[in-house]
Amino acid sequence: MEYLVYFYVYSFLGWCLEVVYQGLKKGRFINRGFLLGPWCPIYGIGASFIIERSKDFNSTLEVFIMTLFVASFIELIAGILLNLIFHQRWWDYSEYPLNIGGYICPLFSIAWGICGVLVVKIIHPPIDIFYEYIPDLLLYILLLTISLFFIADLVLTVLNLLKINHHIKKIDK
Repeated sequence: MEYLVYFYVYSFLGWCLEVVYQGLKKGRFINRGFLLGPWCPIYGIGASFIIERSKDFNSTLEVFIMTLFVASFIELIAGILLNLIFHQRWWDYSEYPLNIGGYICPLFSIAWGICGVLVVKIIHPPIDIFYEYIPDLLLYILLLTISLFFIADLVLTVLNLLKINHHIKKIDK
């Protein structure tokens, strides 16, 4: 249950990071998530994994290197899968040097390493403490409610994307 909470928290924080980044880059609000709601599951998966794995590392440098590789691997696999399944790309690093298929590049891999250190060393400790103080009943109710919204969002998004892809195929024919 603990990691489900972390998944939702970091999916939301990742969405916030993406929205702010794109807002600064393009000067307007852009919902950068794969889903319709305010969450980017790739951040929730990555952060949860990194938090768990960071327990095996003592130094900040070790956390940075582990995060750099783990986050880049997750980003690569997610990018390829999203492109294969939905024929769309949610990010493209083709303009950056040494990119791999536009899915990952050293600049953003370094950024993910830095973000991982910030999460493990600064952001996560108070979240972990806050989690410990949430009464079990309230936690169950919150998780059930958020999970229902998340699943509904996931189903609606996938159906919508498949419908769009079907229409595009019709137009191409």
